[in-house]
Amino acid sequence: MEKLRWAALMILSAMIFLIAQIAIVLNPEAADAVPLFLRGYLATHIPYLAAFITIAIGAHLMHSSIKNLISRKIRIGCIAIPAAIYALMLIAMDIIYSGSISPTDVSPWVFAVQAAAVIILTPMQAAAEEIFFRSIPLRIAYGERMPARLAESLPFIIFSGVFFLLPHLGNREVSASASILPLLYYFSWGALAAFLAIASEGFEATAAMHAVNNIHIALFVNYSSSSMMTEALFINSVLPSDIISIIAVYIVFAATFIALKRTGGIKEGFING
Repeated sequence: MEKLRWAALMILSAMIFLIAQIAIVLNPEAADAVPLFLRGYLATHIPYLAAFITIAIGAHLMHSSIKNLISRKIRIGCIAIPAAIYALMLIAMDIIYSGSISPTDVSPWVFAVQAAAVIILTPMQAAAEEIFFRSIPLRIAYGERMPARLAESLPFIIFSGVFFLLPHLGNREVSASASILPLLYYFSWGALAAFLAIASEGFEATAAMHAVNNIHIALFVNYSSSSMMTEALFINSVLPSDIISIIAVYIVFAATFIALKRTGGIKEGFING
């Protein structure tokens, strides 16, 4: 019965997300009061906010909370360490792609307004995605108990990669690419995030990494054909889902796993048990 309730909440949050998206598309005049440079970002993120609120209310009605869907006990180290490692990886990638990155000359006022919206909404968007694509499906599959071993987790890890990929098929960078690399990028991100979340027994690490990634794109280095419609400080003419980006994702998740293991953030015997 509990698993059915989580499945119902998942379906409801997806419906609210779609209803919000449709309402925005059918009522473009509602955004007339919003500055033009902010409309694309808000139109993309308001459905996530609606889904986040739906999940929060639904979890409360089920005598749980949105905090418990992220972790039974929020650990600062499992937020700060992954966020710092991911930020360092993004800086390294910016250096590697420096030849294709150029300034946008965005005005300080526009950047400040965008920054306020991004800092408020992006963490909720990242948390909503982690909960919807991984936390709730994990509860539906395994109940309150997370898998104890990697072998037991593999079916869900593969499922999570596919499940995370599917809604990103409509992203502008996917349609703009002539290769399967963007598909492999999103599958890898989803699968590795599920692996790290199960290994660390919580979703605060992956939510932090997700938020850092999206904040970096929205404010600092956006790219051509991006689904994140903001005026960042810089623009990259190269899509971020080429083979170098995919390799970097595997490296950053491996580095995060090792760092969390050394600080006690990974359950004992997860891989070799």
